[in-house]
Amino acid sequence: MASRFFIGLAAFALGGCSWASQPGIDAGGGGDLGPPSLEIGGADDSGLGFVSWRDGTAKPTIIRGPQGGQHVWVSAHAHGLWKQKILLTVNMHDEQTGVLVEPGEVSRILNLTPYGDFDAYEGFTAYVSAPCAIANRLIRVEMLASDLYGVATSDSAVVTPQWSYPCGP
Repeated sequence: MASRFFIGLAAFALGGCSWASQPGIDAGGGGDLGPPSLEIGGADDSGLGFVSWRDGTAKPTIIRGPQGGQHVWVSAHAHGLWKQKILLTVNMHDEQTGVLVEPGEVSRILNLTPYGDFDAYEGFTAYVSAPCAIANRLIRVEMLASDLYGVATSDSAVVTPQWSYPCGP
């Protein structure tokens, strides 16, 4: 009986050692992934795809969410970051006044997905408390991405959000 216990314990210990030596999902960071870069963009009205905002003419739709809130879909294309457990942060400011679009900064930890020559995240929710306050105004959307190994990069773009519901009294 005791010998079965020790054989089981030895098998567990050896199994534990081999398991511990296997690289996990977060292994491999800190290697040469190239210089970090980020391109901020949007998504279609369903939150999918990538729509570049680089030319400054984008007019993303302010979406009325199913739980009563409003948001703009934001997407990212990234290079040079370890793609597991990225801290992605988005905020929006009125381009003319500098006022922060409420409710303010949104941060999430997420994984990037391979997409051609870069990694991507589609459909990040940037919340908007008062859509009428930003509709048809120039809004600077800023994004910061940092990985588990301290590599960070950022990008921003100016967009003109569109709201299809009535504003005013």
